[in-house]
Amino acid sequence: MGTISHNPAKITTDATMRTRSLTIGFRARPAWVALALALLLVSACSSARKREEPANIFGNLRYRDSATEDRFSRSYRSGSLYQDFRTVMLADAIAMDMEYRQGFVDMVKRTYMLSDADAASAMRQESQEFDNCLCLLVFLYGGNNRPIPLGDPASPWKVLLQDDDGQMLTPTTIERLRPENPTYQYLNLYFYGLDRWSQAFKIGFPKLNKTLLGQPIGKKPVELIVTGLAGTVKLAWTDPRLFYGAGPAAGGATSQGPGAPQGGKP
Repeated sequence: MGTISHNPAKITTDATMRTRSLTIGFRARPAWVALALALLLVSACSSARKREEPANIFGNLRYRDSATEDRFSRSYRSGSLYQDFRTVMLADAIAMDMEYRQGFVDMVKRTYMLSDADAASAMRQESQEFDNCLCLLVFLYGGNNRPIPLGDPASPWKVLLQDDDGQMLTPTTIERLRPENPTYQYLNLYFYGLDRWSQAFKIGFPKLNKTLLGQPIGKKPVELIVTGLAGTVKLAWTDPRLFYGAGPAAGGATSQGPGAPQGGKP
């Protein structure tokens, strides 16, 4: 319904009057106008980012509790690669030392109700692999969920390992791990972030069984290197004895028997 003004030739609607009142109010408070426009701009940018740029929810893996942090302090490493404030790669790696392997076999035994004989057989296989392989579990996230097809001849990324003697090694095996793999079930007990954006691999490098041969362990850090034209991520383990079953350096973390974290998954 229109409202007749004092000027008979001019008709102003109720909506128009409300608009004018708001305009006058905003003119009287320019700071509120600037704040409202800023909030609107931030909201629009945030919505567009959520629609068009899927993000890794947790970034790098996160410990579920302090006991897990203590347990994996020697074996877990993480790193990242950014370009112009844009995520190119997030990388996480876990060295498959004997403590990891024992804990994994214990989990499989409980989950699949293995007999003691079957569990012992599985542990022997893990021990044999450890003696002959520098093995790591590697989790990679490419920005905007870009694929990182390690091992593919056409892949823009390659993975290398510098061992404790400073030699640069190429992988002997690269196995893609799927979420239904028992490895996921095991690590999910300890870490947040094993989400659908991650690409997981078990990567093996050649290893000389120095313990059996009586040869000294090298003094250089063991470094996992993921590299490509977009840049390089390096993850380093400064105490190489981790990869040979030797104890930690003086003052370092001690290796305790494996066990599930207190309280299990939240």
